[in-house]
Amino acid sequence: MTSATLLAHDSHTARAGAPSEEGSEALTNQAALDLLRRLPGVNDRTALSLMRRFGSLAGVAACSEAALVDALGDRLLGSKLHAFLQAPFPTNS
Repeated sequence: MTSATLLAHDSHTARAGAPSEEGSEALTNQAALDLLRRLPGVNDRTALSLMRRFGSLAGVAACSEAALVDALGDRLLGSKLHAFLQAPFPTNS
């Protein structure tokens, strides 16, 4: 993958040495990218697009449904991803 230009917020989870598009060294968070690829509606291309646009997994999770639709370029996929990210955890009350 040649577009690994994602910045990691936690240097302990980052992997140094992945070349950026400009050819300089950059930190990447490969674990976050791998996790993102497993979410509904996300593939290799859209995972990189989401991380570039929103900066982190937290940024992806916090964005609006409209922003996800725009980022993924597909209303159904964006809505599906947003619903997944915003779904509450079941509780045992």
